[in-house]
Amino acid sequence: MRKSKILLSGGVLLCLVLAGCGSGGNDSGKENVKDVVENLFEDLDDSQYEALRQTDGQAASDSVTSTGLPQWVEERFKEDMTEEGYASFTGMAFYEIPAKAYEAHKEMDLEDLDIQKDQDTYEISGTLNLESESGADTIDIQGTAQTDDQGLVSYLDISNISEIIENLES
Repeated sequence: MRKSKILLSGGVLLCLVLAGCGSGGNDSGKENVKDVVENLFEDLDDSQYEALRQTDGQAASDSVTSTGLPQWVEERFKEDMTEEGYASFTGMAFYEIPAKAYEAHKEMDLEDLDIQKDQDTYEISGTLNLESESGADTIDIQGTAQTDDQGLVSYLDISNISEIIENLES
């Protein structure tokens, strides 16, 4: 009887540690917000850009998801987001930011990304460097995000997105 209690206690403790309950410092929400924001400001390669432009008005294929978006959009964002958050994110066409940078021949580099949790919201700040043959620009990014109880991003707002888009289009 005593052996079974010890084994059971050890098994429960192992499950808690493996599930992350024992670590206390694990914040999957913060990591998922970080991944989404970093992927948002990651440059596209030629094939990713072409896949995006080929999906305009085309039916699903191997490189296109059931939502009509290229596979790379899903690969960059979907696993870190709730279904509703991903639908909102793609509905607002946030994924067009790297496409606009590609079209303008600007390289993006996100630096000093800082994500701080404030109750149920994550405050986002960082510096976006845009470099092209004609010069370089720096834009401070600011925004907020929310996650569900599993740490998946359910909401993302980059408050100065219009400034970023204007700079990419100039």
